[in-house]
Amino acid sequence: MSDLSLQLKQQAEKILLDMFGRNSTLLLLLQHFSSDQEFSIRHSHSTCSAPEAHRFVGRTAVRSYFDILELYFEKAPMRQDRVFVEELSRRVTMTGSVDWTWRASRRSWREELTCTI
Repeated sequence: MSDLSLQLKQQAEKILLDMFGRNSTLLLLLQHFSSDQEFSIRHSHSTCSAPEAHRFVGRTAVRSYFDILELYFEKAPMRQDRVFVEELSRRVTMTGSVDWTWRASRRSWREELTCTI
């Protein structure tokens, strides 16, 4: 792995730890998003026929999305499976899973996820 690939991988792992780690907070998470450019996140099932319908655009929408997650759900730290580094595009894609528990019912499930940074 080249120095650039290693650096990109380490930066992405830090962001995901801040995002899905046990002690993650909303403010810590939002520090990773641009303060001067519009950004978005997309959360949809891998087989969703209209994934763009689940897109949250801008700081307020993204913050609201994570506020809702924090309010209604508990999460275990992310388990990382694989990491793919694309040096030319400076993109890192990680696959893994997170266990979620709905606070009201205490029902739990495992979410398999792919994060691209």
